[in-house]
Amino acid sequence: MNEDTPYLRNHWSMVVSSILKVLLALAFIIVIAVANGMPAEILPYYALFISLILALVVVWNIIIWKKTRYYFLDDEIVVLRDTVFRKELRIQYERLASVNVQRDFICRILGTAKLAFNLNSNVNVSQAEAFIVLKEEDAEVLRKDVYKRMFQASNGTVGTDDGTDVPDTDSEVMIQPQYAGAGVTPLEDAEPLVHISTFDIFLHSIIGMPSIQALFGVLMAIYSIVTFFMQGAISILPLVILIAEFVLPAVGTFIRYYGYRLVRVGDTVSVSSGLFSTRSDSFKLSKVNFVRVREPLFCRLAGRAILEAEVVGTANENGIPLLCPTKKKDIVMGLFHDLLPEFECNEVHEKQSKTSLATIGLYMAVYLSILAVITYLISSLNLGVWGILLYIAVVILVVYIAVWGFLAYRNYSLAMDEDILKIVTGAYDRSVNYVLFDKIQYATVRSSPLQRRHGDGRCKVSMLSSRGFTEILSGVFKAEVLEKISATVMARIRDGRYDFRRYQ
Repeated sequence: MNEDTPYLRNHWSMVVSSILKVLLALAFIIVIAVANGMPAEILPYYALFISLILALVVVWNIIIWKKTRYYFLDDEIVVLRDTVFRKELRIQYERLASVNVQRDFICRILGTAKLAFNLNSNVNVSQAEAFIVLKEEDAEVLRKDVYKRMFQASNGTVGTDDGTDVPDTDSEVMIQPQYAGAGVTPLEDAEPLVHISTFDIFLHSIIGMPSIQALFGVLMAIYSIVTFFMQGAISILPLVILIAEFVLPAVGTFIRYYGYRLVRVGDTVSVSSGLFSTRSDSFKLSKVNFVRVREPLFCRLAGRAILEAEVVGTANENGIPLLCPTKKKDIVMGLFHDLLPEFECNEVHEKQSKTSLATIGLYMAVYLSILAVITYLISSLNLGVWGILLYIAVVILVVYIAVWGFLAYRNYSLAMDEDILKIVTGAYDRSVNYVLFDKIQYATVRSSPLQRRHGDGRCKVSMLSSRGFTEILSGVFKAEVLEKISATVMARIRDGRYDFRRYQ
């Protein structure tokens, strides 16, 4: 790499976006200062100080934009920032997990797109290792070229127009935008694997959230309505809780997943969605660590389920990638079978040991004791109609806890074959986790004194994830069964069944 090496630079919209964010923050500060009665004689100096800060922000962002260069070489990406401090970041194509496309509101107005380059590491818990902002058409061309280099680095091949791979005979070619990603089948032209309607997204935003959150939102709504009719005014605190814990998360989920689209070309899957800001995540199926079929309470009652996959390198702060929002369970399982058949496990399930009832009973005793104290306090106060409503609420909670205990014992189960570990967790919100043994970092078995006496225990399985790491805690089973998890992982390494090349 020298002075003559071609390079790319961020689109100027990145500078505009950064300045606008600072401008909004400064405007908010000014409004607060004026609202608090800032003296008129100080206001000019305050405005001058704010103007100087804005000017420095503008100059600094222009310098960063001017001094940051992106080199897309044969075997790696080099990001060079030569400002006051020199910073050089090198990313090898073979280490890339995905190249995602993000378009916020400003990008959509100016016709640009942000490419996010993600590695298989826990560095990208909240953001990718590198970003570049280009015109939308140039970003798409570059994305295809980078994917071509990723497959070339992994397989020693390059793609052809018919979707097949041939040996690389042009390894000296420099990646340039005009190459237009030859040999990469466009994901945007592929047919969606499942039809997701706006109504599906609406349902997902409400019944896809944890049941306790949805129930709490419903109770706050009922409380606000009852208060309005009984007192002629809405209680502010329950309304604020309703908006913060139920309405805003539901609206945010709807905006984030609006226009959801899932396509597959070869072994590459692309997930795109967004109402105001769009995001497109593309990843190879070999990068998937585990698959989860999630069934919150209201989803189960409606006969629906949600399909998710943990993919290292997605850099998605909103959680693990969603493969299918809430749909009929047979549709979700059909998609799972067609898209990721290697994750299926049909072995007979191990049911929880009866010693788990002791732990479940202890939790139930604690919860019921708290309710007993609340009931005693209610009985000592003269609350009138409100007291009756609180008694009804206590009865409902007692039933809720009793059903929770039953489901917590019944739902937890465990199964495994040579390749897959299947762990079923959750009481009201049931989750079925399908984990590749080769993606498990470690598994620990722990036992309480009572469990140890009966030869039982619980297993915590840890894996690398897009959020740094993720853990799955099993129910209570025979310790000798749980110890087979670590034994299987080590046996696959020793006898050669584990091959890291399968997951590149």
